[in-house]
Amino acid sequence: MLSLIDVQCPHCGAQGQIMLPPMGSIIIGPCPQCKELVVVFCGQVLALDKQIMENADIRERREHLHAVLSEFLHERISKLMTDDKGTAGPSDSGDAAEDGEPGDDPVQNQEPETVPAPGITEGEFERFLEVDLKLLDNKAYFKSVFGGK
Repeated sequence: MLSLIDVQCPHCGAQGQIMLPPMGSIIIGPCPQCKELVVVFCGQVLALDKQIMENADIRERREHLHAVLSEFLHERISKLMTDDKGTAGPSDSGDAAEDGEPGDDPVQNQEPETVPAPGITEGEFERFLEVDLKLLDNKAYFKSVFGGK
């Protein structure tokens, strides 16, 4: 048995489940309910502009997909990389130091801090208890998640 993830269409809010795609996959397809295009990436469902993806030239389609995925990654990285107060640090603005030369900033010259990984959510824990834990003894499921022979 394969692992399923819960998904929600960003266009119409329809909810469903799909098989967990391989790590790093980019899957583009229509929402079964509203028929708008979405991209599934890293377990997230992101909205695509159907007109661009169906009618534009390859360069515009590529740029649109890049913009959607870049925005998603920017948001994820901003959540990960916060200062001690829990807000985005000055490096998020993209502005260079206003005074001094590059490399004069003592903060830039410090060793990078180890950022602890965020904990699992209550929903993820409940899903593990209700679905995954029961399936760990299933050989096919175990292989699909952990690989092996």
